Amino acid sequence: MTPTDGPRPVGVLAFDWNGTLVDDAERARRATNRVLREHRVTALTKARFRKTFTLPVRCFLTAAGVPEPHAPAAERRWNEEMAAGDAPLSAGAADILQAAADRRVRVVVVSAAAPEAVLSDARRLRVDHLLPEVIGSVQDKAAELRRLVAENHGPVIYVGDVEYDMRCAIQAGAYPIGFGRGYRPAAALAEAGADMVVWNLATLRPFLSETPT
Repeated sequence: MTPTDGPRPVGVLAFDWNGTLVDDAERARRATNRVLREHRVTALTKARFRKTFTLPVRCFLTAAGVPEPHAPAAERRWNEEMAAGDAPLSAGAADILQAAADRRVRVVVVSAAAPEAVLSDARRLRVDHLLPEVIGSVQDKAAELRRLVAENHGPVIYVGDVEYDMRCAIQAGAYPIGFGRGYRPAAALAEAGADMVVWNLATLRPFLSETPT
């Protein structure tokens, strides 16, 4: 999808949260390593984390060495650790969220993170008023995105930073856009099917057009 693909306004601009709207790869690595240490699993280096991170989080933790029966509790602990740490907004995040609000484009966060963790971040970063819809603790992003596609007349864009995000968007009939400053490399996002990869979220401004009331 490109800004000149057609006359229809964007129906939904949907975002992943961690690694996409917030620049928190290091926070996620610290949270992961705290959980791994509790299960006597070797901590991940920055390079190893960036190479192996995947979604859903539960699958990532089990692949890292957390025993399967302990995975649900480990995921809850991961969310607790994420909520306890700070992270800044990603480049261009405040800009694109404000632009979407000004142009009355529907914005939805679809995240594997717990909704309370997302909202805690959003309040601290003073963008909660720009996030009217947060769908958290999502185990199947494709299903949530499919629902958004079905209930909207305009195109649905999903912006994420891992291959899983791109695959889910494609499965749902949404447009996958990768964010290259997140948890996974830009090349991996492109290989997973991203229509484009951006390094500053404000780059998405041309996709927005005012939605009629």
